[in-house]
Amino acid sequence: MDETDVERWLQAQPAVAPTADGRPVWRVPIGDLLARVQPAYGSADWADHRRRMLDDPDERERVTTLAAIAAGGFRQPVILDTEDGRIANGMHRIVASIVAGLPHVDVTDRYSEIERPQLRIEFALGVPPEHRFGDAHDAADSLLWSFPVGDEWAETDTLYNADPLLGGYWYWPADRADELVAEMTSRAAVHGLTFTAHTVEPHSWDEEDDL
Repeated sequence: MDETDVERWLQAQPAVAPTADGRPVWRVPIGDLLARVQPAYGSADWADHRRRMLDDPDERERVTTLAAIAAGGFRQPVILDTEDGRIANGMHRIVASIVAGLPHVDVTDRYSEIERPQLRIEFALGVPPEHRFGDAHDAADSLLWSFPVGDEWAETDTLYNADPLLGGYWYWPADRADELVAEMTSRAAVHGLTFTAHTVEPHSWDEEDDL
């Protein structure tokens, strides 16, 4: 496969220490990132995304918390999808870096050759009537997409509807699945929601997943 423009640009940046699981990390000027890489799907551009995120009380709280620690560096780099030139994971970290006035941000490539363990989890997320989250998918997208678990970080790049359940694929070791489920349950409870895991199993992508 030919390299994309974003991939060539990324490879030209200075490398920093890899992640704990061996993924390469590059330190890029944030201005270049905003000019070359698009926000995740759903935002017209970076100005639109920043405005929408800071206008939402829950999102603004997350950005403010991250901005307070941004100067010391985040535990996980932002993940780029170099094939389509978009952010795969790390939108809050980017906006927090902008708010904090940082000149650089650390990023890694979604398509790194390092294979990371995944868990497939299907779950029910109970949202009370008139809750600030409109529905379970909105709540999961906000609370369970990317979050700390102790000194580590759990993240997904896929949430799907398995009516009446929701599901996703989290980067996390199978032998520590109980830790992840416990953290998800706790995060839901803090926001007045109930989390119930129905399926928790190891997952690895194969050719059939791409069809």
